[in-house]
Amino acid sequence: MNQLKLFKKKIVISAAADGIGWAIAQACMKNGAIVFITDRDVSALEKISKHELYQKQFFSEVVNTHNHDEVEKYFKFSNKKEFFFNIMLLQNFQHCYYLNVL
Repeated sequence: MNQLKLFKKKIVISAAADGIGWAIAQACMKNGAIVFITDRDVSALEKISKHELYQKQFFSEVVNTHNHDEVEKYFKFSNKKEFFFNIMLLQNFQHCYYLNVL
């Protein structure tokens, strides 16, 4: 990844508290991105909240991407906080959606 292209970019990654999602989040952070992680697994989110960059370079929220209402609520909340995301990687067991809004 090109650090200059990700530096200070705001990225949302769903299902990212462990596995491939967490690996992608870490790679993005290593390249300077600010990462917003969502996952429905509360214990996995609690585990990554002990990471040294938590609340500095990445933030997390419990969101079940299989539930349209939860996803909509998350993005409405984010808009109120003026989090304008540059990249979104929304994944679930059946699909992976990538939306580049740079």
